[in-house]
Amino acid sequence: MMLDLAKLTFDSETISGVEVVKLRDSVGAEHEVECDVRVLVRNVAETFRINGDVRGRFSTACHKCLDPTDVVVESSFELVVQRLGRGLDEEVVDEDFISLPFGKNELSLDRQICESIIVSIPIQSYCRDSCEGLCTRCGTNLNKNTCECAAETDRRWDALRNL
Repeated sequence: MMLDLAKLTFDSETISGVEVVKLRDSVGAEHEVECDVRVLVRNVAETFRINGDVRGRFSTACHKCLDPTDVVVESSFELVVQRLGRGLDEEVVDEDFISLPFGKNELSLDRQICESIIVSIPIQSYCRDSCEGLCTRCGTNLNKNTCECAAETDRRWDALRNL
């Protein structure tokens, strides 16, 4: 998403759009996620304070039963952009602060959008909270079927079971 800071006519302006973010989920699958982006830009004496909200959805495999499941990712970011004076022509980029050279008006928010989505991906995603997963012996999806495998018992606990 490109912002043209010269075209911001008000002290505060909201800009919305859809951005496609390429990412890898926690199981290594690649996705192109369409994200709804809403950015609030406030201009105070040539210092721009940018607050962004990002929301997207993609499908991945459940970590317990491997069935497809939708994952909703939501995140936000903050950024401060300041213009440098005349004679200073080098752009300075910090994690949450950018200094633009004199005369440069365009700013890309792609990095901030991508990073905010990537850090909001859950480490494990489940099709539902009560997912039973797969049988460790035969691989049957326990959400759909029951299996005939005997429950494993640990013989080390037999003495306590007899009490």
